[in-house]
Amino acid sequence: IMEQLHYLGLSDNDFTGNLPSEWTTMKHLRYIELNHNQLAGPLPLDWHLDDYISLATGKALGNIANSLERLDLSHQRGLNENNDRGLTGPIPSFSGAKSLRRLDLSSNSFSGPLSQKFLYGIDPEMFEVAVLESNQISGVFELLDDSPLLLQKGGDQEIELGPLNGSIRLGNNRISDVETSLCPQPMNQGGMVAVDECDVVLCHPGTYSAFTGRANLPSYPCTACQGNYTNAIYWGSFSCNHEEENDIATVSADLSTSSLSEKDALLYIFDVCTGEKWTHNDGWIDNDTDSMHCTWYG
Repeated sequence: IMEQLHYLGLSDNDFTGNLPSEWTTMKHLRYIELNHNQLAGPLPLDWHLDDYISLATGKALGNIANSLERLDLSHQRGLNENNDRGLTGPIPSFSGAKSLRRLDLSSNSFSGPLSQKFLYGIDPEMFEVAVLESNQISGVFELLDDSPLLLQKGGDQEIELGPLNGSIRLGNNRISDVETSLCPQPMNQGGMVAVDECDVVLCHPGTYSAFTGRANLPSYPCTACQGNYTNAIYWGSFSCNHEEENDIATVSADLSTSSLSEKDALLYIFDVCTGEKWTHNDGWIDNDTDSMHCTWYG
């Protein structure tokens, strides 16, 4: 099957059914974009991109793990009344995906705990973000102590930051706890006052942050639920009413009607587009004055 293909873009169609395992034989494939379709079912074994071994031959199975840089399977859920779940089953560790830069599996129905070996094989200098928001992932969020996601290069030394700045986005799931070793120590971020340590990973139960489920910048802290709206029982809530949280249309409607200032809107774009990894991001997080945001460059 087209073994020399580098880019497969089939987004925004009405494709249904399961992902074909045969596609993983395209060993030069770098980009797969299948978002906004109606795909369903669990990911086939060949899509797991783990370092797994064939029981029949004792050799590593050939797949696209060494070449794939971007995989987008987001937004398969809720596009029509016949497919209200999208992709299901556990999220693979993708531990063999050595070239992966961006992974988006948001707005599906993946469930179960996240593997401690999640993205264990990635290059921390190349990797940008894994978006896993709006699924049914449960359990404790924890990673192996030597996970490359816990290291960010800083000059000649490695600075232990954890999945800070949204490297793993787990908001709007069913996370029961966050391993404290993933939470960075209190620090000054770009000249601004640091937010609560674990809030930069996921908001505590009983609090929320619209659209992200975490305090991504001091301008977007986690907010305590008030009055009768106290159903934010999991880490990383988008709102205080968990019954509405799996309805991504509700969250989108809230965003369209919210009155963000120009500065807050730019900071939101900076966050969702992983601005901290842009080639140029002059001024975006260097100051906190409303009069200066018109000079930001990126």
